[in-house]
Amino acid sequence: DRLGEVRDLLYDVVGSHPVTYADTRLAASGELPVERVLTNSSVYDSPSLKRQCLDYMFFFPQRQDQDGHRAGGSRGSEPEAVVPATCQVERFLVDRTKDVGAPVTQLSDHYGVEATLAVIPVMSSPAGQAQQGSGEEVEETHEQIRGDARPWEGFSAAPMGSI
Repeated sequence: DRLGEVRDLLYDVVGSHPVTYADTRLAASGELPVERVLTNSSVYDSPSLKRQCLDYMFFFPQRQDQDGHRAGGSRGSEPEAVVPATCQVERFLVDRTKDVGAPVTQLSDHYGVEATLAVIPVMSSPAGQAQQGSGEEVEETHEQIRGDARPWEGFSAAPMGSI
């Protein structure tokens, strides 16, 4: 009820739904599986099963009502407290120089989707103080309060195995 229209973050960045499962590469001999241990080999025989996008990152901003207020009472002109900054596919490849002899080339049969979120601290003015003055002064105060957004890095969705 309080959620706005869903955003597909990876699609927003890439412009398509990139492969996250049963990836292949082109070689002189044709199309070859990128990963051969964790994914059932029969998957690569079917065009409908290989090279699929099975992993997504969705963002649900807060919904605004007809009066421009966010669900929960804050003004709609204020920015979201948490906003997406980046989103990308993370392949979780095994470093063959460190893991010599490892039977796998990646940590899962899926790639992961990684996002960086910017957290915008919300600070309210002291209780009972009304801001007076021109609109420019109010806007300047607004920028000072919310101007130090800090991205939270390292929020990754760990790859999951096939269902």
